[in-house]
Amino acid sequence: MRQDFLKVVDALNGVGQVFRSKIQRTPIIVRETCLRRHVAAQAALIERHSGNDADVEFSANREEFVLWRLIEDVVDHLDGVDQSGELLVRHAGAAPRYGFFREYLKDAEATAEAWDGGWFHTGDVVRRGPDGAFHFVDRKKNVIRRSGENISAVEVESVLMQHPAVKQVAVAPAPDQVRGDEVFACVVSEGAPPDAAARQQIAADIVAWSLSRLAYYKAPGYVAFVSAVPLTSTQKIQRGALRELVATTIGSEACVDTRSLKKRPVQKAG
Repeated sequence: MRQDFLKVVDALNGVGQVFRSKIQRTPIIVRETCLRRHVAAQAALIERHSGNDADVEFSANREEFVLWRLIEDVVDHLDGVDQSGELLVRHAGAAPRYGFFREYLKDAEATAEAWDGGWFHTGDVVRRGPDGAFHFVDRKKNVIRRSGENISAVEVESVLMQHPAVKQVAVAPAPDQVRGDEVFACVVSEGAPPDAAARQQIAADIVAWSLSRLAYYKAPGYVAFVSAVPLTSTQKIQRGALRELVATTIGSEACVDTRSLKKRPVQKAG
């Protein structure tokens, strides 16, 4: 009987259960995403029959069964709005791994690292909005840490890809003695490979483009012109190979140092 009116849908952006019935077409969320502080511990489904029709009632015991916290390298727990950090989760009861995976197969070291301190380290950097919802920023391994700021490589790439001179781009951190990391953009330009003068001009244009669309610290501090960016067979950026490309390209003729162009916007008086 249940399969006639009940369908469970698991969705990544609302990891939970959405119940639909033939009678009530509007989806009813009976368990909210685990990326929220308050999550229903269980849902009770009550079927009530009257004649040939069936009504469906939903109720949920709203208790905390997943705890979360955001952390940065130097801050244990971030509570502020619009702060970003790595998302950590665990079960609220005595068994922190309940409802999560138990371990990596034959890899005790990776398991211990993932569950360091009794919390599961998701590896996802998220930002908490004013309404308490979490917004995905990037994978932690793709985040550039510049002067204490978290910069999403994917965010910068999406902006640079809109520049008319950019055919393909990949962004990675480059070491900086003062700021820790600096934003390094590997650019495949449209048309013929630019000469030295054209590289300087295009790099300056790219930084100006970024400053008009991003916070100043997210603009590239280096722009390198390359023939191709390393990709996987599914056309995703190979982040490991990209870091190697950065190491071999920085300081070369193909790389333009644009750090002096990254200026904090001047606040107008009044």
